[in-house]
Amino acid sequence: MRNLVVKFWKAQLNKEQLLGLHDRLEKESQVLEQELRTEYEQMLTTKVTTTKIERARAEMILKNLHHKMAVAVQMPAVFERRNFQMLKWAASIAVVLSISVAIFYSNKKADHQKDESVALTTTKNNYSNTAKHILNISLPDGSIVMLYPKSSFDHNPDYGNRYRNINLKGKAEFIVQKDKEHPFTVSANNVHTIALGTIFTVDAWEQNLVNVLLKSGKVVVRSQDLKGNNLKDTYLLPGEGLTVNRSSGIITKRKNAMGLVKPIKTGYPSDATMAFNQTSLTNVFSTLSKNYNKQIEFDAKEIDSMLFTGTFKRSEDLLNILSVVCEMNNLTFMENKSKITIQKK
Repeated sequence: MRNLVVKFWKAQLNKEQLLGLHDRLEKESQVLEQELRTEYEQMLTTKVTTTKIERARAEMILKNLHHKMAVAVQMPAVFERRNFQMLKWAASIAVVLSISVAIFYSNKKADHQKDESVALTTTKNNYSNTAKHILNISLPDGSIVMLYPKSSFDHNPDYGNRYRNINLKGKAEFIVQKDKEHPFTVSANNVHTIALGTIFTVDAWEQNLVNVLLKSGKVVVRSQDLKGNNLKDTYLLPGEGLTVNRSSGIITKRKNAMGLVKPIKTGYPSDATMAFNQTSLTNVFSTLSKNYNKQIEFDAKEIDSMLFTGTFKRSEDLLNILSVVCEMNNLTFMENKSKITIQKK
């Protein structure tokens, strides 16, 4: 039927074909709709712009309006010489086609616009730190980003479904939940740090220099120089760090990089643990203060009803532990030289 419709608008139908199309439209209107639907989907699949749809729709509606206003539908010359019955059939066909195509494309365009509206609003999730202290941000999978001032990152709305990809500008530390099926990737200045479950810091303040420091677990760093050449993959073990100079293409690896972040020493063996089971935050912070010999201030009334369950290595950095505890209880903390202050967000 679609071929007959095309020939109709090109005035290429004879009397018998015109009568046949008229009868088929009365009996098989759903067939036409299905053909239009198939054509529309093909246009979307091939990414043909909607200007063609708009033009076709406008033409059809214009003819329909002309007919309703009792204005003669301007038919091609071949039809003008036919008898009145043929003109009647042609006008009838034109109206049917006008209504069918106009309604179909109008509905499909509305649906398509709805889809486009969703696509436009489904943008990346953006985070930025305009404060003067580190912000602790929890990701959908439970991983935590300690975002430094004047830094930002983003991820796709479907983060965690297939990929866990982060785009970073500035500096951040990541406490990554283990997930072997979904590697965690931080991209900064075209340097990609990939982990499964670990704690590491990425510093990309300078445009062509990226520093990566690994605290626990294992990561692989993949990068390119400014010319787009792939540099050698570099694996880091706990305590190691590296600097990628994209201008020179040189990667500098450091064995004892942990000294650069000055973690708080505990004096406990690396395999000793600290376990909390439905423990009040008052007791949690008091225990941490004692174990790390660091003053921790908090308002006992604000956290009176809050509990925490979890296990940490006693050799773990105090700030990392506080990041986890505070994030799970909607708290934040600030550190100065002599003490750490806990407060509600």
